[in-house]
Amino acid sequence: MKSNHQLEGVLNQQPIMVTISHRAQMMLVQNPASLVVEMELRYQCMVRKLLHFHSQVPQDMDVFWVTPKLGLYFHAVIGTGACSISDHLLANGRAAPKTQGLSPSSLFLDWRKGQWEGHYSLSAPMSGAR
Repeated sequence: MKSNHQLEGVLNQQPIMVTISHRAQMMLVQNPASLVVEMELRYQCMVRKLLHFHSQVPQDMDVFWVTPKLGLYFHAVIGTGACSISDHLLANGRAAPKTQGLSPSSLFLDWRKGQWEGHYSLSAPMSGAR
């Protein structure tokens, strides 16, 4: 059995542990293009953690490079449109919940069935002792 590869870094001034499956590591080595993993925290009806994979760095992304071929980016967004939950309407344009200091603490990256996939975990910053 092939083992996973682990890397440590700092994203948004918080530590992050990146675990890369053997298949993903092989794909990163074989592919001439870099990979940017965009971790999105989307607020709309429900909170969703999404991953987007880019072969080029999108404009206005402040990417943290874990390796010369693997970059990470995290941001929180408010989804567009409106939705109804128990007859309470959540409208577009509401203020985003406070996300300053919220950052991914870990990312698992894999290559399966010809595409990138993975998941990430969040952690809030440690506050000072009271």
